[in-house]
Amino acid sequence: MPTPDSTTLDPASPLLKASRPPAGEPMPPLLRPSSYKPEPERLSRDDIEKIRELRLSDPRTYSRTTLAKMFKCTPHFISKIAALPRPQRKQLSREFEAEHEAVRERWGERKATIVAIRKKRREYW
Repeated sequence: MPTPDSTTLDPASPLLKASRPPAGEPMPPLLRPSSYKPEPERLSRDDIEKIRELRLSDPRTYSRTTLAKMFKCTPHFISKIAALPRPQRKQLSREFEAEHEAVRERWGERKATIVAIRKKRREYW
């Protein structure tokens, strides 16, 4: 005879039902240590506006990492709430690329060859 928790074609096992802890009994310990961490504090609207102002005023000084450390949040969060305008982002990217190019000039022949091979290999991915 079918029960309310099953159908005639596919009877449900009592083992598959969602278990409900008895009232008054303590819950088992959490499995992940990250579950014990308290949720991070939310930033106020004033803090978010301050982040945007600082990021737009001088993106080199107030990088995503610097602002994340200042306001105790993640760099990803900073990039979401205070993204630079495209022209400014491209300009900053060109400046970083020029700096990296200066560093690459000091590389030896072997390292330059290995990096070039790696770059070529990535084109075929």
